[in-house]
Amino acid sequence: MREKKLFQRFLILGVFLGISLSGIHYGSSQELLPYKNPELSLEDRVNDLLVRLTTKEKAHQLASFFPNANVRLGIPHMQAGEALHGICLPRATSFPQAIALASTWDPGLIEKMATITAKEARALGVHHVYSPMLGIARDPRWGRIEESYGEDPYLVSRMGVAFIKSLQGTGEQRFDEDHIIATAKHFIADGEPIAGLNGSAYDVSERTLHEIHLPPFKAAVEEAHVGSIMPAHHSLNGIPCHANKHIMIDILRDTYGFDGLVVSDNNDIFNLMNFMRVAKTWAEAARLSLEVGIDTELAWERSWNTGRAYGAPLVTGVKNGTILAALLDNAVKNVLRAKFRLGLFDNGEEIPEWQDYELSGDKGKTDYKVVTYSDSIRGRDLGGDYFNTLDRLTNPRENAEEIINDPAHNKMALEVARKAIILLKNENNMLPLNKAELNRIAVIGPNADEELLGGYSTPKPRYFVSVLDGIRNHVGDKVEVLYAEGVSLEDFDRENIDEALSIAQKSDVAVVVIGGNEITCKENEDRDDLGLVGQQQALVEAVYATGTPVVVFLLHGRPLSIGWIKEHIPAIID
Repeated sequence: MREKKLFQRFLILGVFLGISLSGIHYGSSQELLPYKNPELSLEDRVNDLLVRLTTKEKAHQLASFFPNANVRLGIPHMQAGEALHGICLPRATSFPQAIALASTWDPGLIEKMATITAKEARALGVHHVYSPMLGIARDPRWGRIEESYGEDPYLVSRMGVAFIKSLQGTGEQRFDEDHIIATAKHFIADGEPIAGLNGSAYDVSERTLHEIHLPPFKAAVEEAHVGSIMPAHHSLNGIPCHANKHIMIDILRDTYGFDGLVVSDNNDIFNLMNFMRVAKTWAEAARLSLEVGIDTELAWERSWNTGRAYGAPLVTGVKNGTILAALLDNAVKNVLRAKFRLGLFDNGEEIPEWQDYELSGDKGKTDYKVVTYSDSIRGRDLGGDYFNTLDRLTNPRENAEEIINDPAHNKMALEVARKAIILLKNENNMLPLNKAELNRIAVIGPNADEELLGGYSTPKPRYFVSVLDGIRNHVGDKVEVLYAEGVSLEDFDRENIDEALSIAQKSDVAVVVIGGNEITCKENEDRDDLGLVGQQQALVEAVYATGTPVVVFLLHGRPLSIGWIKEHIPAIID
């Protein structure tokens, strides 16, 4: 009897172990599921994975700049970011703003720059960036000109192709561990808004559309094979770009053959209901965008249940039949293709739970290291909170610091900056100044001692040399350098023009540094006057009137009306 009971216990133990071992075996067999097999084709892997997802899990794949991993199935998170002129993360290399990059007229140089940006982005945990901006800047009142490559479709096309190819890599390096997905934005014609107001409606002929605004995007798709497209905020010929079949399907997909990922601009799917009034509900807004091929939603700071059209409203719409399941599936496939192409499934990296919203909720949105602005003015640019959150969901590599501190990156940033500078005027060869002939230099102006990188920049540069510091470093103790701000770009009541005149009168030459900053030129900071902001014009004229030779140095991101300066100042640097 005792032996029988002992046998039964061993039998039960054996069954238990069998179940446990079978569980372990099942876990390892997951690695052999078709979508995890790198030997299979991309489409076979995507199709196998798609059918394993629930409707809600599918919807989570459509969240850009939001947790989109799935730990249950081993789907990695794809992190987005900004990279107009360097990846927008603390201490990353910052290159000149896009409009200055165009001023180099050197696509080869842009390729080298973008290669560095991509390498730093991947090291810092970013896989997909909302760059470059290929809008043709046709209205000088528009606040986003600094983000563009200018007004010429050919130049914009060449710069855009160079930038995209190097961000993404070519040949065997395409989307490898040192490259990222680029996004050509904003599709289409955002650079000529009514009254210069960002996001305002625009009516355009087919000829202007195809001859002016579309060529850079055509080149981005057909030559550079860009991986992602972002539609524009506005309505085009009365139809919002985020619900516009003609541009998103007929032109982009069918004519150009684009087969990549389309990401919405910020809140623009939501705004089909809230602002554009073409949808009565969020679910209808989601359906309209899915029908024209908008694959992922960027809805910064909006929660899953109360602020995202591709969140709970999409799930409900699919379940009640108001949104076709096939529309959701098509979008999910494009997201999964992007993740597979980037090699995220096959890199062996562990997926943190906080990148899976189903497991961690808002943890990934709250548990991040705050970037401080005590010694930086990056907080001027769209508000500090935006750039405080760009690294929320990133998972940097262990050698990230080594990569971003590569001396070669600093050297390239300096080379690009030098080539971006424009000598607008040099009457009687006044420049370069000969420091051996100078006893005292007056450095004057609101931008002389400021940290200025332009919009969508790193929130914490590794270092910055102002014009004032640069002059002091160059002349050393052999020439006395005096400084006065003169006037302010932000507080028009603050001025010390008398002090500026005093140091100008004592000096052999006055270098006046004026222009704009991240407050006067940025997204949604459009103007009706192209003159210098505040009292800058009065400052320049007053310094000129002292009789001291004057050099004007312009630091700005948009066209400025400088007729008087052009006629009177002998040397102008831009």
